[in-house]
Amino acid sequence: MKSIKKEKGLYHGCENKVVMTMAVLSGVSLAVPLNANAKTNTYKRTKTTKVAKKAYYTTNTTASTYKANGKINKWTFKKNHALKNYKNTTWTRTQKTYISMHGKKVLYYWVHNSKNNATGWIWSGYLKAGKNYQGTTAKAASGSYQKNTARNGKIYTFKPGGNSYIKFTKPKSIATKTTYTRSKTRTVYKAGKSYTYYYVTSANKKTKGWVWNKYMKSGAYKKATSTAAKTSSTSSRLRLQVNHQVARHLRRQPARPVLLQVVKPVQFCNNCKLIVKSK
Repeated sequence: MKSIKKEKGLYHGCENKVVMTMAVLSGVSLAVPLNANAKTNTYKRTKTTKVAKKAYYTTNTTASTYKANGKINKWTFKKNHALKNYKNTTWTRTQKTYISMHGKKVLYYWVHNSKNNATGWIWSGYLKAGKNYQGTTAKAASGSYQKNTARNGKIYTFKPGGNSYIKFTKPKSIATKTTYTRSKTRTVYKAGKSYTYYYVTSANKKTKGWVWNKYMKSGAYKKATSTAAKTSSTSSRLRLQVNHQVARHLRRQPARPVLLQVVKPVQFCNNCKLIVKSK
């Protein structure tokens, strides 16, 4: 018996041997069959119908999308794009079809990729709802920030490509002892979740780029002073205040007359050198 190989909702293995597995997506039972030779086998499918546009992403790195080929009664699988090359991108569905395999219907979507507009049919089971590495238009903003030392992140340049495909490039470290000025803000989607990013510029103008807001802390950076320096500075200020208060107090006091005491002359005895009181 040959080894079984999984490929885009199909498994290649034993000749004339079929095993069925079941999956459920949006309330629809989907069959993911095992088939002997999917490269040459043909299948039946339903007519292609339009569906509401919806964004998806995939974490699968082994499967592929397939070309649109064959008539309704003669569908064959021909790979055209390997999913491993589209990790940080968004796939948008526009059409659907059900391919009949051994009596079971398997749902496939016709999708367009945000990176290079690649197209193809993909098994719905490989898709997860949500935008991935897409963003909103940047808006003007302001504010001063410093690094959030509780987190470790980077400042990035977004490669030009519009909001449909955002690529993070040129990572730079966030300095701890400087102030960053915010000038723009925007939302970036990753794996279906939204993240707020700021466009910041360092105080020395050498670092510019987009940074996740959680990596920053509101407020300008202020250099810390030592306790001894603070104490000395406080003591000096207190002495100056006291001196000024004393000076103001003395200026308010009225002038007092100085009393002079008349001292009577004294005489000394020539023999004993004793003081003789004057009469």
